[in-house]
Amino acid sequence: MVQSKMRWILLVLFFCLLIPTAAEAESAPTQFVFTKDFNIWLFDETNEAILPITTDGYETNPYSNPFLSFDHQHVAYEDSGNFYFTDLQNSESVYLEKLSSPDIFADTLVGWDIDNNVYFTLTYGGCEFTAESIVGPEKVMLYRYNADSGNVSEVQELPKMHDETHAYSLGDQVSPDGEIVSFYGAACYAGYGDSRFYMTLADGEVFADESNLTRPNPTLDRLNLQPAAGYHISEMAADPSGTNVAYVMNKQWDDFYSSCQGEDCTRMVVADLDDPVAEIQFDAPITGLFGWLTNPSRIYFIESEAGQMTATPSASLMVLDLDILQVTQLDQGIGLQFGNR
Repeated sequence: MVQSKMRWILLVLFFCLLIPTAAEAESAPTQFVFTKDFNIWLFDETNEAILPITTDGYETNPYSNPFLSFDHQHVAYEDSGNFYFTDLQNSESVYLEKLSSPDIFADTLVGWDIDNNVYFTLTYGGCEFTAESIVGPEKVMLYRYNADSGNVSEVQELPKMHDETHAYSLGDQVSPDGEIVSFYGAACYAGYGDSRFYMTLADGEVFADESNLTRPNPTLDRLNLQPAAGYHISEMAADPSGTNVAYVMNKQWDDFYSSCQGEDCTRMVVADLDDPVAEIQFDAPITGLFGWLTNPSRIYFIESEAGQMTATPSASLMVLDLDILQVTQLDQGIGLQFGNR
């Protein structure tokens, strides 16, 4: 099932966590990856170069969902039919064919642990109509691929959290230590639910405690951010030194997110943690906040054209220079979205 495949790949480093430790801040990467025009791209802060990692993605089969390993030496991403695992030191890749039918999208990348294992799910069976009911997949199994050895191993079956015959589960995230996975309940032709479940991989125990998936973030733990009236905080990031925080607020309309096209629908705020009064605000149609790399004066975000309702809207990669309070466009295309961070 796993086959060797060479693919021209550029070395990419990816800022995986919003709040790095002091040691991580010293070696914070100068690069990140993002999707654009159905492919994966690299931005390098040192020279502001933007280079393609893949070039053969297209609208009905785009590359997406890139994950970078904790040692920044391996990247995993996918298209509609395969998972790809690439060693960035020698540009050698392997790919693994998905089993899920495109109509339920149950085969998903889940993420890396610190031991260079990347986790993914494979779905056995599909959704079928019978005379009595709708029957869902037989099972959804969690696997891991070790980038150092090249071995693929079975980990645990994701349990069905509902009794319906068409119920199944969708993988979500894995903890950095590889001990816990989160997942959602789903059902054929009904999508996935709002409830998030957690499972200990050693024994298959299911529980609910979101803190197990994240490392402590002392910078954000000391914040008590209150959104402006009528807004909801959707994204947040802190700089490598932990002295500034940026967050995005979305305007609400009748208790739901609005589709308004006004300039104040989305607002970004940059605040000094030691002096909360000294903050910068500006309104723009922001659809993604990456945050900082190594330069404490530069914040990266994605801005879409207001009012677009398509799945892959036109968007631009932007940078805010805090020293001169100037926003500059770095790139543009359709379907811009940061990789997993």
